[in-house]
Amino acid sequence: MNSTVYTREFKDKLLQFVKDNVKQTRYEHTLRVIAKAKEYSERYRADWDRLEVAAIFHDAYRHEGNLEHGPIAADHLEKDWSVTDPEILEAVRYHTIGHAGASKLTMVLKLADTLEDGRPFSEAEVLRKALTDDLEASMLLVMQRIKAYVMKSGDDRFNETSQGFIDWLKERVPQDKEISMSIKETALQVAKALDAKKAQDIVLINIAERSGFADWFIIADAANSRLLEALADEAEDKMAQIGEELHHKEGVGESGWILLDFGDIIVNLFTKAKRDYYNIEKIWADCDSEQYVPERN
Repeated sequence: MNSTVYTREFKDKLLQFVKDNVKQTRYEHTLRVIAKAKEYSERYRADWDRLEVAAIFHDAYRHEGNLEHGPIAADHLEKDWSVTDPEILEAVRYHTIGHAGASKLTMVLKLADTLEDGRPFSEAEVLRKALTDDLEASMLLVMQRIKAYVMKSGDDRFNETSQGFIDWLKERVPQDKEISMSIKETALQVAKALDAKKAQDIVLINIAERSGFADWFIIADAANSRLLEALADEAEDKMAQIGEELHHKEGVGESGWILLDFGDIIVNLFTKAKRDYYNIEKIWADCDSEQYVPERN
């Protein structure tokens, strides 16, 4: 381990360079990553002195590109600032994609970068809550979610190195220690996505104790058949991002009812008239249910 102690003066100069070198929004992101890295350094007992240096500089060259900025920043940190600690340089170099054999510093920085409190993607808060004190199991969960997201969106920040990181983590994390988002948390993510597309009267029903085919129903209605189709597409896209495949689909927008079977979760989307006619909530009235409260309200 490198024995260098990095002074507050050095770190302040490093941070000032970043502030002068990046856009304001990127600088604000950097500050949030530093704060989250501090939180996670305590949780996972990482060396904060060195982690802070990596967190300050990780996006100093973000303008160089998605995949390029980490290695470029690491090279400049060594050449221009005389930081030779291999774990700091590794953390900066691989904070975007990870790699097999990643150090604790690299994993904690990647968690902080992915889950800093300003991240806009809807799953971030769920993932923050799902993390445990097992760093490798937590990292595996986040990497699997990143993979599902970028493969769906066509983003270029997932490659063979990232897959190698996942494979390495899976070798090190026993199956019974792997973390998975609860089915309810997944259902809530779908409900949130439907709400954003202006679904109305969203209800979640826990049918696990009465059903042998699923655990949760999501029920919502749409103002018209066209919106019904859009909601079905949104539910399918959200589940694909989370890593869940559609097993079966029934109905079309013009029929007034579309059913999407994702195994543990079944999404029922209706026009208002069809929802009143079939009244699924009454059929499952003895099950626990909850109204999804729209965030836009």
